[in-house]
Amino acid sequence: MLVYLVRHAIAEERDSLKVDGDFSRRLTKRGIERMNRSVSSLAAFGVELNAIWSSPLVRARQTAELLSPLLAHRRNIEIIDDLSPGGDHTALLDRAARKDEGDAIALVGHEPDMGAIGSRLLFGSPTYGMTFKKGGVACIETDDGHQPLGGVLHWMLTPKQMRAMPAR
Repeated sequence: MLVYLVRHAIAEERDSLKVDGDFSRRLTKRGIERMNRSVSSLAAFGVELNAIWSSPLVRARQTAELLSPLLAHRRNIEIIDDLSPGGDHTALLDRAARKDEGDAIALVGHEPDMGAIGSRLLFGSPTYGMTFKKGGVACIETDDGHQPLGGVLHWMLTPKQMRAMPAR
């Protein structure tokens, strides 16, 4: 299975919100433009997804929607509470491990959680140093998503690197 870890794109500053706080922070115009460009580069790179799972926070859901052109078959994006900041990574990866062999799934969330999930898949511990820029994407292949040390890093790209790639 291919697991694409995606940190949400550039969002509003925390201080700009008065009512709902961190949960309702939206992507900025710049964040949307850059993520759209990254998605175009990922498509040209051959990325095709079977599923997209997103944190329930607005900025992650918006990022997941921008990724939807990469879905092999038009499906809904699943909102997964364990992709929220501080979510249960063990439950999340156990659920991912039940996906079909050969599937490609995008997990859209937040830092430091994306780095912790990637570190767990690669190194067996969430404490090793993977850090995602806003809009960054990593591709990890794993045979068994809930077993530590089960992953192989195929690539990890920053938004700047994706903007330098050819686009579709």
